[in-house]
Amino acid sequence: MKLIYTIATLIFLNSCGYFTETNKPSGEDSLPVPKSMQYQKPGSVEPEKKGASEDQVTINVEPTLTRPQLFLVIKDQATNEKDAREKLKIILNNLSYIQKKNNLASVAPMVAWHSQKPFAYIEEGGLPLATPLKYNEPGTYYRRIKREKAAVAHFFGKRSLINRAYDSLYAWLKENNQEPKGFPWEEYTSDRKTMKDNAFLETDVYILVK
Repeated sequence: MKLIYTIATLIFLNSCGYFTETNKPSGEDSLPVPKSMQYQKPGSVEPEKKGASEDQVTINVEPTLTRPQLFLVIKDQATNEKDAREKLKIILNNLSYIQKKNNLASVAPMVAWHSQKPFAYIEEGGLPLATPLKYNEPGTYYRRIKREKAAVAHFFGKRSLINRAYDSLYAWLKENNQEPKGFPWEEYTSDRKTMKDNAFLETDVYILVK
């Protein structure tokens, strides 16, 4: 009799869901989220129309003002373009490690500056900070951006086609009789961890103007 009572009790509890998802927070995912409100993970964006050209990109160029920002910067150099891309990935990973180690809040997307000297590609990655770190991180330095006139190319497409954003940016400068100042830089509005050449990303390319 006691065994029958125990079995009946277990069946009742199981039918009530007592033994399922016991570690799930109360109320989590209790209602379906409408598709229109779902957040698409940065870096995983694909062309809206299936069958669209793999080389399709969207680029919009406009004048703007830069935001005053402080960056913690790591610099490296390479001898060719492929090596430069790999060095940049390492730089951004190292900055992410510094951010995590110091428990730093994300105040803005990471950025990268690309410049060339004879026989060398110069790569710099920047982690935006609210305030300087309390102690020096080896191999890093600071760079500030003031509020200045600039032009920005909003790019959406494959990472391997980012040069089209630079071409559009310089074409816009020429058409609008604007003279560039310094080197352009990229701001990764998509997840910067997705740096594969065939990944569709959103990237803003800035350059100061005189």
